[in-house]
Amino acid sequence: MRFIILLLALTSNAYAVDNPRLPIKTNDDLSLHQTNNAAIEVIKDQNKTLNSSIGGHKKCIEQGLIYVGAGATGADTDGCYDLNSTINTETTMRPYFAGFYKDGNASPKVVSFKTLDPAYEASLAGRFNIDKACHNEYPSSRALTFEDLKYVLPTLNLPLNIDHSPIWVMDGIRAMSSSSTDMVITKNGSIAGKMYDCEGWNTSEEFYSGIVLMKETGVTPNYLKVINSACDTGARIACVYN
Repeated sequence: MRFIILLLALTSNAYAVDNPRLPIKTNDDLSLHQTNNAAIEVIKDQNKTLNSSIGGHKKCIEQGLIYVGAGATGADTDGCYDLNSTINTETTMRPYFAGFYKDGNASPKVVSFKTLDPAYEASLAGRFNIDKACHNEYPSSRALTFEDLKYVLPTLNLPLNIDHSPIWVMDGIRAMSSSSTDMVITKNGSIAGKMYDCEGWNTSEEFYSGIVLMKETGVTPNYLKVINSACDTGARIACVYN
């Protein structure tokens, strides 16, 4: 009898070692279930938000707009925004004519860049001061440059019916120097042209030149031309906006 009881005890202990069982408490199972449910609810909320955003993008794209969200500045009731409202197009970035420098006069003022000439103004001496004069008369404007001509000509109010005074043209390829005589453009070792900017738009010497826009009236049809002209030749200053 003792032998049988001992045998059963040994068999029971061997089974316990070979087949371990991990008890799971009821509260652990409930906690895991609650955590999973909470995560599912978060995912549902995120999915709703994402679906709303995707729908908004789709609706705006169909109208050629972008979706920025309801309540955003400049957006419509669908949260759509038109980029044309803020991004300058090619045409709006082009310069356009503001007016002629008048210095308080009723008509455009004729300006000379020869110091001893009666039409010379010390306040306009130097490239910076010319831009400043335009800005003071037409806020945010500047003086006409050579590169502006291809855009400004259609709107440039040329005073052709009043007189044929030319217009000073700043920053032409032949006017990017502080010296009209010493600085030259060379090509293959030979002189291709001189810099004409009235000695930095401030000269007291004779025989200096600056670039001007003027109308050729001696032929039919008349046409505009850009040439160099003597610095004591009276010309107007055109101001442009960007």
